[in-house]
Amino acid sequence: MSENRKSLEVVENEIKETLKRKMKLKKKELKRQLNEEEEVELEGMVELLAVLEKDKKYWQGEVSKENSNTPDVESKHFGKADLEYTASVTGIDYQYREWTTYV
Repeated sequence: MSENRKSLEVVENEIKETLKRKMKLKKKELKRQLNEEEEVELEGMVELLAVLEKDKKYWQGEVSKENSNTPDVESKHFGKADLEYTASVTGIDYQYREWTTYV
């Protein structure tokens, strides 16, 4: 698995955990059981989730770039192909060698 995919999974897990925590705090807020620290944490979660969503979009872009990096192969007719292209397609070594005679 690529590093970009791992980073994307980490961010997605962070988003899930943050959403779970936010829901717990929202339930406490409805019951009016929040203390001051939890109120501050709940207010900061909106910003945190915005940052995490931005990170998620970035890593999704990186993963899609990674997946679309398939080389574009340009095909040529052998009559129009140069020696390097012919060698890359056929595997034939095109380097000129002088043969010596055995005595």
